[in-house]
Formats: sequence, C-alpha cells, structure tokens
Amino acid sequence: LLNREVKKMVLGHANQEDLRSIKDWSTIIKRASRCGLGQTSANALLSAMEKFPDEFNAFVSSNSDYNKAFDLKKAVANYDKIISEIETNYG
Repeated sequence: LLNREVKKMVLGHANQEDLRSIKDWSTIIKRASRCGLGQTSANALLSAMEKFPDEFNAFVSSNSDYNKAFDLKKAVANYDKIISEIETNYG
C-alpha cells in the first residue's frame, strides 16, 4: 500500500491527502506489526518526510492532471473480446 502511494507521488499524481495517507498507514504498520522489521519498516520514509517536507511537497500537485475517476480496468474490460472479434472477422 505504501509502495503504491509513493509511486503515485513520484509520478506527480498525488495530493496532500495522499501524503497524509502515507503518514497514517506508516503509523498503522508500525503499531500493528508484531516483529521488529515491521515496526521499523516505515521509519526511513517517515524520517525523510519529516526532514525534507519541501521535497515531498514538490511532488504533490493541487492541480494534478491525474483523473481519479478514470478506472483503467473498467476501460479495458472488453479489450480481449474486441480483439478476438477483430481477429475472427478480419484476421
């Protein structure tokens, strides 16, 4: 989950809510983990966010061109069917 949020941020599709989500999920992971690895897994990310907020905010756009309503899976749901029909009819 954190990896997905960080990738979203690096691609320039994140907003302030996503930064809060990263912090929230990092805290949840630290508190819910039963082993030392899980408890410390988000430390580097949280420390970087705390020490370099301007760098993280540079990746956040309030006017992101990311269309949150667009569902890629839904958009390509009929792709295989369409390609099969094309191949059957024209190939």
